[in-house]
Amino acid sequence: YRLYEDMRISDLIFESGGLKEYALMDSAELVRLHNGLEFEIVSINLNEVLKDVGGEGDLLLQKDDFLFVRSIPN
Repeated sequence: YRLYEDMRISDLIFESGGLKEYALMDSAELVRLHNGLEFEIVSINLNEVLKDVGGEGDLLLQKDDFLFVRSIPN
């Protein structure tokens, strides 16, 4: 997805058409690449992000960020 200025996790979810009903809401991961060599993994609770859009948990996205949303097992 195209990254635009001040884009947050909630914006990315909206751009993607929203989450599926089987999305694991309390255990997503944001992987942030630094200098193309190092990376940081940030645990994201999507329930909190969507309850408080623009809040502290709704992180600003950066170039080379990847958001991974897993499915509910089974």
